[in-house]
Amino acid sequence: MIAIVNTKGDAIAQVATEFSPNEIAYFRLIVECIMLAPSESFSLSSIAAIKESANLPSKMTKTEAESTLNAFVSKGWLVKSKRGRYSLSTRSLLELQTYLKTTFEDEVLDCTICMEMVTKGIACSTARCKTRMHMHCYDDYKLKKRRVCPNCQSPWEELRLIPVGEDAVKDGPDSRRRSRRVEREQSMEEEEEEEDEEEMMQPPQEAEEDELMESETPPPAQRNSRQRRATQMSMASQLYDDEAEED
Repeated sequence: MIAIVNTKGDAIAQVATEFSPNEIAYFRLIVECIMLAPSESFSLSSIAAIKESANLPSKMTKTEAESTLNAFVSKGWLVKSKRGRYSLSTRSLLELQTYLKTTFEDEVLDCTICMEMVTKGIACSTARCKTRMHMHCYDDYKLKKRRVCPNCQSPWEELRLIPVGEDAVKDGPDSRRRSRRVEREQSMEEEEEEEDEEEMMQPPQEAEEDELMESETPPPAQRNSRQRRATQMSMASQLYDDEAEED
């Protein structure tokens, strides 16, 4: 297959000549769901894909969403498997690779053999090993009678290798998609900013009272010393009273 690789960051605009702005927005949502799919499945069920249309600025009916998804497939932007799951086509991976790598930097997997993006293949089962391979790269690797991981050198058994792609998920409702690291960092920054704003908006009198309470509150060691002295004085007073009663 021959494809023209677009190296511009706005490569997703390639669909602009074929679809309406709302359909392009829908395509962006589908791409995001696929790239953030859990368990490195890089796929999206038909039901989940249709539900995403509800997040569009201009809502689509179920029929319109299905028709648009079929158009994405027929135009070569998406692939629909026999299980009814959508994934990115070879065309999308090639023509949108810059967009995908910059937008989903933490989610993109590179093949250990050919160094191209992997959305379907195998992964080493060793914890924290980053080996990922396309199936055809793995087949070539096996032909050379190599039975160990090229990274961690762990012995490989085909039954223990982890699938990458839709084989990584079972049939049924899709799990909740992952959030991008950028979004998580932005959320944390927003929470910190809100806390700072709340402190700045605190009335001066309340702030002074808080500071006064903190200054008047003795440290733990000093509080314990005061408690011991009070207890001793109370015991001495009780002893004096007892002696006075005896006299």
